[in-house]
Amino acid sequence: MPEAYAADASARWAAAIRQRRKALVQRLGMGAAAALVYAPLMGWAFGVCWLLAYVAVQVIDLRVFAPIYAGTTNQMSRVRTAFGCVMLFSNAAFFGSLSIPLWLIGGPLGGVCAGLMLTAGAIYSTINAPGSRLVLACSASPQFAYLAATPFFMAVAGADASYITAVTVAVGVFIGFCLQTWKRMNDASLAEAGARLDADR
Repeated sequence: MPEAYAADASARWAAAIRQRRKALVQRLGMGAAAALVYAPLMGWAFGVCWLLAYVAVQVIDLRVFAPIYAGTTNQMSRVRTAFGCVMLFSNAAFFGSLSIPLWLIGGPLGGVCAGLMLTAGAIYSTINAPGSRLVLACSASPQFAYLAATPFFMAVAGADASYITAVTVAVGVFIGFCLQTWKRMNDASLAEAGARLDADR
């Protein structure tokens, strides 16, 4: 039984990782769009350097998960899996890190841009982690953390307490929505897999 559960967990992990591979172009597109759109605010040199670093992160991602992307295995070594988790977290954290200079340089209006970017990143992470809580935790938690910092940045910018409270509640509701959406997607996927097994019997 434990072996079967471990094999199933590995299969779900691998499926989620391969789903991320299919969305690589989308990730690069989001990164390029963010860098180019916000470059006039933060400076073109910063935007180009950030984009090049983001592309480098994607290249490292491809190298780390190469065995799974190639379809030769569903399970990597423990060391490589641990490094993969770090890579998932770092990938998402690097994308979301753009929100910090947006707040610091752009002020409240830059914060609006940061909020839009982070919600897009959180939704992307939620959709592209099918069936794997580990992938969801590694890739979505940085976006949630940056979003949770929004009330802090608002307070620093001098926002009224009522606005800070409203945004704090909104962030909590949004994070809950993302987690509930992932759960529903996961339940639907498990139900579909079960139906296929029953049909094959």
